[in-house]
Amino acid sequence: MTFHEATGVDFDKFYTTYQPKLKAFLKKNFQRTNTEVIEDCITDSFIKVWKNIHNYNGDKGSVVTYLTQIAINDLRYQERRRIKMPTVSIDLFYDICEEIEEEDTTNERYIQMIKKIDRIKNPKIREAVILKDVQGIPYLEMEEITGANGNTLRSRVKKGRKLLTKKN
Repeated sequence: MTFHEATGVDFDKFYTTYQPKLKAFLKKNFQRTNTEVIEDCITDSFIKVWKNIHNYNGDKGSVVTYLTQIAINDLRYQERRRIKMPTVSIDLFYDICEEIEEEDTTNERYIQMIKKIDRIKNPKIREAVILKDVQGIPYLEMEEITGANGNTLRSRVKKGRKLLTKKN
């Protein structure tokens, strides 16, 4: 089923009509959220509607309501995730590690973890471990970041954890 068949509207026209309205609505209701995060959420929401139009039930509400609810749920998730655990880019991770070692901090466990992660030679496995165990990113989001599927990522994290626990 295509978007046009499900809604009776051309997707491009739908996007150009409702994107500014959705953006204004979300900015008004999520004022503390960064504009860039809102724009990413809007784009993701339109993509989700496009991909999952077969799940849309016109009896429960309009496609605009469906889109808006997806965007609201995504932003709420982003807010909870942001508050729960701030993320650090992988490039920045090693810079922070060096600073921690230079400051001779008492957080010995963290320093040991950093040193252990350097033992993982495979960059894909190292990336998966950093994303999952250091940054706390869920597997679905890791799929988007890396382009690998969930089972592959789970396998990489498992291998990485095994390498981290191995005595050298």
